[in-house]
Amino acid sequence: MTQKADAECDRRYAFGPFQMDVAERRLCRDGEELPLTRKAFDLLLALVEGAGRLRSREALIETLWPDTIVEEHSLTWNISTLRKALGDAGDTPRYIETVRGHGYRFIADVQAVEDAAAQQFAARPSAMPREETSLAEPSVEPVAAGEPGRHRARRRWIASVALLAVLALAGFLFLRSPASRSDGAAVRPHSIAVLPFDNMSPDPANAYFAGGIQEIILTRLAGIGDLRVLSRAATRRFESHPADVGKVAAQLGVDSVLVGSVQRIDDRVLINVQLVDGRNGAHLWAQSYPRTLQGVFEVETEVAENVVEALKATLLPSEAARVARAPTKDEHAYDDFLKAEFLAAQVWREKAQDPIATTAEARALYRRAIERDSRFALAWARLAYLDIHAYAYRVGIAPYRFDTAEQAVAKALELDPDLPQARLAQGYVLYYGRNDFEGALGAFQRARRGMPEDGEIDAAIANAQRHLGRWNESIASYERAAALDPHDSRWPMQLGDALASLRRYDDALRAYDRAQAADPGDHAATFYKSTALLYAGRPREALQVLDDVPADFDLGGAVVSIRFEAQRMLGDTKAAFATLEHAPEWVESAYLPAKVPVSLLQAQAWEMTGDLSRARAAYEAARAAIQPNLKNPAMPIFFSVLGLVEAGLGNRDAALAAGRHSLQRTPVDRGSGDGTTRLFSLALIEIRVGEPEAAVAHLRDLLSLPAGRVISAPLIETDPWYADVRAALRAGPVQ
Repeated sequence: MTQKADAECDRRYAFGPFQMDVAERRLCRDGEELPLTRKAFDLLLALVEGAGRLRSREALIETLWPDTIVEEHSLTWNISTLRKALGDAGDTPRYIETVRGHGYRFIADVQAVEDAAAQQFAARPSAMPREETSLAEPSVEPVAAGEPGRHRARRRWIASVALLAVLALAGFLFLRSPASRSDGAAVRPHSIAVLPFDNMSPDPANAYFAGGIQEIILTRLAGIGDLRVLSRAATRRFESHPADVGKVAAQLGVDSVLVGSVQRIDDRVLINVQLVDGRNGAHLWAQSYPRTLQGVFEVETEVAENVVEALKATLLPSEAARVARAPTKDEHAYDDFLKAEFLAAQVWREKAQDPIATTAEARALYRRAIERDSRFALAWARLAYLDIHAYAYRVGIAPYRFDTAEQAVAKALELDPDLPQARLAQGYVLYYGRNDFEGALGAFQRARRGMPEDGEIDAAIANAQRHLGRWNESIASYERAAALDPHDSRWPMQLGDALASLRRYDDALRAYDRAQAADPGDHAATFYKSTALLYAGRPREALQVLDDVPADFDLGGAVVSIRFEAQRMLGDTKAAFATLEHAPEWVESAYLPAKVPVSLLQAQAWEMTGDLSRARAAYEAARAAIQPNLKNPAMPIFFSVLGLVEAGLGNRDAALAAGRHSLQRTPVDRGSGDGTTRLFSLALIEIRVGEPEAAVAHLRDLLSLPAGRVISAPLIETDPWYADVRAALRAGPVQ
């Protein structure tokens, strides 16, 4: 470094009780350091060095954000931060004067600190505890001869962390130098992926904290309209620090990649973040943040601001306000919230070993966070999301109650009407709780305004559009969700389901193949591919596909059900009984949106052998098993199951009454196809009890509706169940 550069970096200033060290970027009050973001410090420096002179807003913005489009709100927010740090409030400022319509002036007397004073200043202890900079303990006594090895190991780890912090700072300074940048660093990439953050803490249980920091930073970036930010689901399978960033960026279809790591000991945190140009590997920006738990909020804001600056993106006033807003001011409430998010994600992704217990634990943590801070809108929103998920999928909450979710989302919206997570939860409350699909669509669309690059929201929009009978729009929305999250298998799977409903089975199979390619470890895509083959009347191929599913993967008995149906259609009695031998007591029906007792399938298997006595006993066991579910007003589908059981027992009137009751409770929606499973069940009952003409009429109706996931012309030609009605159906229009 030249002498001139050394002199510039050694600048130190004093005003009132405050001292500034430019080289170390420190502001102290009577020797105690005050935490400031990088931008706030730069703004103060610009004002101090121009003390007594008016600095226009435009000049200050150009100084802080050169060659970057930034709205004035960002400057206003940093001025407010400075005034708070300086204790400069009220109409009689002591340090920063606002000249309305023009700019700002630093009005306090400023002195350049001389060498002797500078040495004294440099020798003063920092207000930031030593352990906060390096995560080391404040003081370390010599290790006694007999001290346990684990203490020595801990101190070696602490020393390593300190060394890492020094190296990270050195790397950051190098990366900021012109020589470290390639020509590509000046390009303006606006698409970004935030990879999973490494948990560098000695306690593996802190993985939730690293994941939470990544998620909050990602969410803040996603709220900036000039950035295209991939969702966390799209990046979850990638390493935190891949060897070939360019390859990862190409796979994800983004221009830049944000990588990071988090270390935590008690309330002390060290966060390292790097922004890398995915096209040439150049480092666009990097920083290390030693903080207390409470200071994490500031880090998340500064990271978002620095990413915007590095990518030369536009930050609108409303976006700047949202980025700067901490979800809560209570660090312990925030910690509880991050733990709840970690557990809830396991439930939503079907990774929890005990979904009911995990849901209960997550709910308790959300509620504890809210008890600490009743105005924590994001915690209210995510609690609502958890509860409506539990309601919809019957996970540890009474399936006919959704009032807890409704109350939580109302509170979230009262606190923050524009919070996208609250609008997402509201949409699902309307969707699952009220069957208000138009209202749900509106809520989902409002959520999308705040998180425009989140595939889950587009998939939610697609679901609502499907229920409204807007199939072409729905398929386009599923396609967009899959494009936004190319490594999330859920969206091409849901696209496949929509295509199968329209009997576009070949297109559906291709969608399921895309889901398998997106996440080879998610065997649900393989299972759903087999269901499409079954609906298309191709049971042998369905069984072949199921052979690729691991034996311990059963989706609550759904694999057993599909395998059994394919074997029944092929008349393979031995294989059908073998499939049911180790089945759970309840399995997901292949055709109905409900679980059925395995005894119902056993009864059908005995019928295949001609053993009507054992078949009757199994039907009676099935009837006894479903009786408690008939009391649940939210699940009238069990009356369809009851009708099939009564038909098997030969009780004609009871069977027809149960099937008709289920259909009356959920009539067919000709646009969306809702209720078609009830009509399908009634047609099967009618076949079983000797009402072929009524069955034919209902089947013809079904074949004209988007009901390809329960009935199709090829299925009718293949399945023995329809032997008595095939001729009549061939005589009429069959699609």
